[in-house]
Amino acid sequence: MTDPVTIGMIATAAGAGVGAFGSYAGGQAQAGMYQYQAGLAEMNAKIQRQNAIYATQRGEAEAMQSGMKTRQQIGETLTRQAASGIDVNAGSGIAVRRSEQELGTYDQAMLRSNAAKAAYGYRTQGLMDEQQATLDRFAAKNAMFAGDIGATSSILSGIGSVSSKWLQGQQLGMWGSGSSGGGGMMTDDQITYQGQA
Repeated sequence: MTDPVTIGMIATAAGAGVGAFGSYAGGQAQAGMYQYQAGLAEMNAKIQRQNAIYATQRGEAEAMQSGMKTRQQIGETLTRQAASGIDVNAGSGIAVRRSEQELGTYDQAMLRSNAAKAAYGYRTQGLMDEQQATLDRFAAKNAMFAGDIGATSSILSGIGSVSSKWLQGQQLGMWGSGSSGGGGMMTDDQITYQGQA
């Protein structure tokens, strides 16, 4: 039958091994999670950059459409003025068409401005996503390092505990040499006597 000290040494060593593996595996799992989050953040950053391009293109298309609508409106006004007998090259006829042009130009500027603001928002979000990806990759490295440190700590702690139990066994003379001088296992009387000393 195996003595309790040896059983304790085996259990301590096994516990240290399991603890080391758990720390290592935990660090790897956490690192994997951070790498996944970094990948998502990078993908989001690409989407935001693409959204910024789309917003700019959409704004320009809307501005062009507004410009065409304005030109059409001015043409219709000119036709109505000519049909009603107003002098289209003087006075209020010109002023009316000029006002329509100014309003059209203003509408185009507003459409472009709104598109630029939307694009800026997308680019800003994209930069934030890129920074998040960088932080997540850094956290992944730290998680792996922490897992390695935890595994090493478990192993060293286990070695210290096994060594302590081995010295305890040596003192009890369990492995052939110890402070008892008997060269073998101590008797109950010797253990009792040493405990009283």
